[in-house]
Amino acid sequence: MTKKVGITEVVLRDGNQSLLSTRLKMEDILPIASKLDEVGYSSIESWGGAIFDSCVRYLDEDPWDRLRQLKDAMPKTKQQMLLRGQNLVGYKHYSDEIVSKFIEKAVSNGIDIFRIFDALNDLRNIKHSVQEVKKNGKHAQGTIAFTISPVHTLENWVNLAKEIQDMDCDSLCIKDMSGILSPEYAFELVSALKRAISIPIHLHTHATTGMSNLTNMRAIEAGVDNIDTSISSMSMGYGHSATETILYLMKEKEIDVEQIENVMKVNFFGTLNCIKSVEKYYRNKKSGHISIVSSIAGYRGLPNSTGYGPSKSALNNLAESLFFDFKRYGVRVSLISPGFIKTPMTDKNDFKMPFLKTSEYAAEKIYDGLVNKNSFEIHFPKSLTTILKILSFLPNKIYFGLIGKLTKYQKKN
Repeated sequence: MTKKVGITEVVLRDGNQSLLSTRLKMEDILPIASKLDEVGYSSIESWGGAIFDSCVRYLDEDPWDRLRQLKDAMPKTKQQMLLRGQNLVGYKHYSDEIVSKFIEKAVSNGIDIFRIFDALNDLRNIKHSVQEVKKNGKHAQGTIAFTISPVHTLENWVNLAKEIQDMDCDSLCIKDMSGILSPEYAFELVSALKRAISIPIHLHTHATTGMSNLTNMRAIEAGVDNIDTSISSMSMGYGHSATETILYLMKEKEIDVEQIENVMKVNFFGTLNCIKSVEKYYRNKKSGHISIVSSIAGYRGLPNSTGYGPSKSALNNLAESLFFDFKRYGVRVSLISPGFIKTPMTDKNDFKMPFLKTSEYAAEKIYDGLVNKNSFEIHFPKSLTTILKILSFLPNKIYFGLIGKLTKYQKKN
């Protein structure tokens, strides 16, 4: 993955609607609103759908005042609503004039993102709403209402998505209200849409059939930009995947590019910049010794080491290259590859560290290699590094099999 996936929290609208028939009153919501505002959601769906109807019919609340209070309580987070196209938040078509005025007032009272859909995917019924949202300078999200039938093919969804993009929508939502979007079809659908359109793609699915967690994760693997979730206490059932569950699953799978870049900046480029700062001095002096500290993690790829391992592998290659470049100036270059050393940092590791050695042991080995020996690489403990060096010569299939079994064993223990 090369980007982070946005999370839209739906607990205040669709989570509330799906599990509690939209009966949460503002006195229930306001005490927690400021906490929700601090989470960092891409948006919070807080209005639209059945909210308007329920406020008037059951809760004895002003839906417009509800929106203003939510906006005031969550100023950092974009407020999102579900709009039924020409139906607005009702159950019949309204005139274009009514639609225009409603959207204008929704914007002035706090809505930032409008998810606009027609239940039958008749885009004529969302066109005016999209135009009015854009006219008011807000985010218009066009929607495809997902279903299964002989005519609803992958080609059909792609063509519909292209039409939505051509309407100048800012993003596209796959709205799976029944939870019938399977994980594998989600992967196929999102992959096809990513190839066909350039606007961001959001996924909204329900947990009704029990597939939502897998469906969300497969969509993420296919490159979806944003997903909808609901806080665990109001999730699953007819609702949605739990926010905490999806975050955990994403953390398990996610490649954090930013973190890897930081590791490379410190481990590799930090070392390179240090060498660059003394390069001229050593070349003029025609003698000296540069020693680069790497790790046995750089010998070959290891699980859960997408940043650290590659940075050390790069240092190994750098040391070998500099060995030739500096040799003609009479400058010695060596490489230090320690195994697991007990330090306050390694004490935080939650996995087994075979052949763990003390820092005093490491210091003796490094001193002996730098002062008393003339080898290029100082590696220790030999009982571990010898095994890893042998493994590094194995064919990929054998190496992956052995390391896979070893790491599974560590996880179980």
